[in-house]
Amino acid sequence: MKFAGWYQDDIAYNPETDCMDLRKVKIECPGCGREFAALLSKHTKPIRHFSIDSDGEMPAVEMKSYCIDCETEFTFKLDCS
Repeated sequence: MKFAGWYQDDIAYNPETDCMDLRKVKIECPGCGREFAALLSKHTKPIRHFSIDSDGEMPAVEMKSYCIDCETEFTFKLDCS
């Protein structure tokens, strides 16, 4: 399975509304290069939750998704700190 890379969810935070806008986190498909809001896709599922640091204070998640354009299944990691 292809790996699409690391992404951060801090770009989705809107300080004016104090909410997350998951449409702003664009994931690039490693198969065709299409960018889309994979966090809102019904094809995206969490695989595992883990911590980037040894203290457990920097949470992250590994996700599995699917590109409907090129039919590529891939994973990506999201830094949630």
